[in-house]
Amino acid sequence: MENTDQFFDDFRTPTDSSLIDRYEHFSGSGECGTDFVQQDGHARFLADPRRDRLNVWWAVIKRDATDRVLVGLLAEEGYEVRITARIRVSHAPRRVNLHVYTQHATDHHKDLMEFDIPDTTGWHTISYTTRGFHADPGDKLFFQLAMIDWGLKECRVDIQYFTVAAVRSAEAGPDQGVQTPYHPPIKPVTDYAHHLSPAESAVVSRLFPDQNYARWGTREAAGWRPLLTVNPDLWTIFRWDFSAHKKKTVVGRGLLELTTHSVFTFKEAIYDFAMMRTVEILDGEPNWEKAAVTWDTLLAGKNEDDVINGQMVIDVYPAPGNGEQSFITLSEPVLQRLLDGATRGLVLRHLGSLSASFYGTEPGEQGPILHLNLR
Repeated sequence: MENTDQFFDDFRTPTDSSLIDRYEHFSGSGECGTDFVQQDGHARFLADPRRDRLNVWWAVIKRDATDRVLVGLLAEEGYEVRITARIRVSHAPRRVNLHVYTQHATDHHKDLMEFDIPDTTGWHTISYTTRGFHADPGDKLFFQLAMIDWGLKECRVDIQYFTVAAVRSAEAGPDQGVQTPYHPPIKPVTDYAHHLSPAESAVVSRLFPDQNYARWGTREAAGWRPLLTVNPDLWTIFRWDFSAHKKKTVVGRGLLELTTHSVFTFKEAIYDFAMMRTVEILDGEPNWEKAAVTWDTLLAGKNEDDVINGQMVIDVYPAPGNGEQSFITLSEPVLQRLLDGATRGLVLRHLGSLSASFYGTEPGEQGPILHLNLR
């Protein structure tokens, strides 16, 4: 008979004072300190990225679950690994990820799932069941929870428990939590029923925060060309009018399509550098207009950290050639927040050294388009 909770670490009423010590905690990519401590009724995973410059850090807690999971079942057809956690976060919206792997793993984006956590007040149960996972008798089985690029302030994930089990996939039932697959494949735009241009798109400057950039662009043989630019000073912002789609529900992930005018970058791609970062605008002035908006008026007297989400939606390399399209995947929860007005728009910003310009929304231009499905 199958044991469906073969591994269970309960931090609510721990009976073993050394339970916390069985977890490794560490970070990478950027500069981030970590700690994992027992609190009253839960464990606390702490990250301190205040010394990081680019917000490209990740922080992980990791545990070996081999001794309490029937790893041999994972060599049989129809068995998968299910990992479950009950968590609470310090900042929201934010994503965490769950990941399971053996000592043979070389691709740590495989057998990984991200989860969108919408608030800081509630406890959220999240679970992930692998697809096509394989382990042989004698293999080591590890699991981990991670925070990635949460911003440059101290942050935390509180954890009540973890469970890990080898389960029959046909009998396991649905996973829990709002899953957002990590860097899913780009869908063709023909898969979408709605194709929406922004109500407003504009460029703002953090170096010159009181300057309006409505007339930003370049002079070409045919005349003046308005542009939307992303570089270490200039960020591009968008907002949409969803009044025709009130009370509707987003179905699946969507795409933001941009058409390149020009890109200045390195000859060879540098990971986590010279990329374009898409971020949610959570607060600030909701009804800004291109003709008047500045960085200061967008913030509307609030702190940048309260207006611009500390964690990006996704990082991409912009399509390099004039007239080529960049497709930016937007998860279902991000789109739903846009539709509901909880997120007020999107900002495209630099990650490292990059200068990219895109065609705007002027008549006749190949302007930005949001592709999505609704019901």
